[in-house]
Amino acid sequence: MDIVKIIALSLAGVMLAAVLRQHSPEYGIYAALAAGILILLYISGYLQEAIRFLHSMAERTGLGAGSIGILLKVMGIAYLTEFSAQLCKDAGYGAIAMKVELAGKLMILVTALPVFQSLADLILSLLE
Repeated sequence: MDIVKIIALSLAGVMLAAVLRQHSPEYGIYAALAAGILILLYISGYLQEAIRFLHSMAERTGLGAGSIGILLKVMGIAYLTEFSAQLCKDAGYGAIAMKVELAGKLMILVTALPVFQSLADLILSLLE
């Protein structure tokens, strides 16, 4: 089971980071970052599977590729923002983590604006 491998990798990363942090705090952060990146690389196959599924659903429902592209961008922004914010928190920089989260939310809003515009246009056309 892949989740067991991911859990083992994360526990090994946490233990390594904890040991390194005692001797040199910056190396502990590097170990945590490396473990996080390895986990992201490991699950990239699942991400590709999810993207293929979304594209097939878009073809079946008649949604444009633009809508799926926006959805994927929003998901990517959300995951990367969470990853970065957690890394900042782990390093002891909670204030920076909050700024990263705020920036991610703003980027999601800006990225999703075309969807809101399409929805508003649809509502207005139904009201006419």
